[in-house]
Amino acid sequence: MKKTKKMNVVLAMVLSLILLFGATISANAASAEVKFDVKVTDINLSVNVPTTLPIIFNEDGTNTYPTNWEIQNVGNLAGVYLKTVELEATDAGWIVLDKDENVSTLPADTKAIKFKMGKEGALRVVEPRTSDNPSLGLMNLTEDEITIPAGSSQVIQFEVERGAFTKGISSRTTFNMILTFKYI
Repeated sequence: MKKTKKMNVVLAMVLSLILLFGATISANAASAEVKFDVKVTDINLSVNVPTTLPIIFNEDGTNTYPTNWEIQNVGNLAGVYLKTVELEATDAGWIVLDKDENVSTLPADTKAIKFKMGKEGALRVVEPRTSDNPSLGLMNLTEDEITIPAGSSQVIQFEVERGAFTKGISSRTTFNMILTFKYI
């Protein structure tokens, strides 16, 4: 019986040491939950785009394009990329041609263009949205095509393929171009 009593005392002492040691570790360690409440920031996207894209169809069949048409990501939050480019004809008769269309076969004074844009060396064609309505063009881009880091800018280049014109047309808005941006 004395042996059992001694054994209980020893066990009680060991248990006390374990509890004391465990309490010491607990006092040096702590945990806390980290919670985030995330709000959508698309409304804060801040991009500056020039309001006019002047292109001149020269008499000799060449075109003159702006050399400094620059999109600026003035936000400091994140990079953005150009997601879509849409063209909407505003002047009667103008249409967007398919990438496979041969402009050299167009009759003179045809108000039809093959419109290309992008970064230097990587121009892409804006295609007609549907064959039923070629006055609307659309180009979808991927996240890695035209990206603009926060606080940076990107110069965009253009190319227009078109037929011959025998009649002059004064400068006017022929298309509205809508650019849609998304955060990277």
